[in-house]
Amino acid sequence: IFFTNYVMILSLSAFPGMLLQIVRLIIVKIKQKWLCKTLREHKEVVNAGPFNYGTKLPVQILVALLGFVYAVVAPLMLPFLVIFYALGYITYRYNSMYVYVPTYEGGGEIFNAIFNRTMLGIFLHQIVVLAILSVKKFTLSPLMVPLILATAFYWYYCNREYAPVAANLPREDCAEVQSSTDEQDFQQPSLHVPDEVTPEPFTGPVQPIRANDARMSISDERLHLIGNNNSAISIGTDSEQPQPVAV
Repeated sequence: IFFTNYVMILSLSAFPGMLLQIVRLIIVKIKQKWLCKTLREHKEVVNAGPFNYGTKLPVQILVALLGFVYAVVAPLMLPFLVIFYALGYITYRYNSMYVYVPTYEGGGEIFNAIFNRTMLGIFLHQIVVLAILSVKKFTLSPLMVPLILATAFYWYYCNREYAPVAANLPREDCAEVQSSTDEQDFQQPSLHVPDEVTPEPFTGPVQPIRANDARMSISDERLHLIGNNNSAISIGTDSEQPQPVAV
């Protein structure tokens, strides 16, 4: 009776509160009114952050475990389990799309935790059913033994096939990472080979240029600027004499 009431109250009170989030709304309004001074602070207050798997996921797994174990002992719990997961699907789907801001990915590690605990619930459910049928002296109760062994084998098979995939990076992702990673990223900076030779910057003294009479040499070419009433501009080399051009 206790767990039936627990699931009933949890399904009818927890998810509406998660959708409304009245407490968080009040806290956000107070911070925006008196504490936030800049636009960045206003955005940080409104941001709800990522989905907290550590506090929300154990509740779902606990309800699933209770449903598996008490499905035969207390069938009255089953309708509330349906309501719980129906409202949970709507609530978490809405919050994941419009409220929570994902900042990381589990990389498949969360699937192993959910799968192992779900299989544990199924395994306990089958053992409870076998125990109840044995107490009732049901003649076909030994037929539950092959089902329990098949469940244990399936549990072992899935962990053997899929657990390494979650713990290691797939080959396709390895190839993509390797193709986008430069080998020089893992070398010392002194051993890096430059992709192209870049000219060294000029470090010599800089001579001031006068407006009327200035001379600047660039490699072998010379630029003469003579400023008078009748000024002339000429460009030439050492082998050529500058020719004045009247302006």
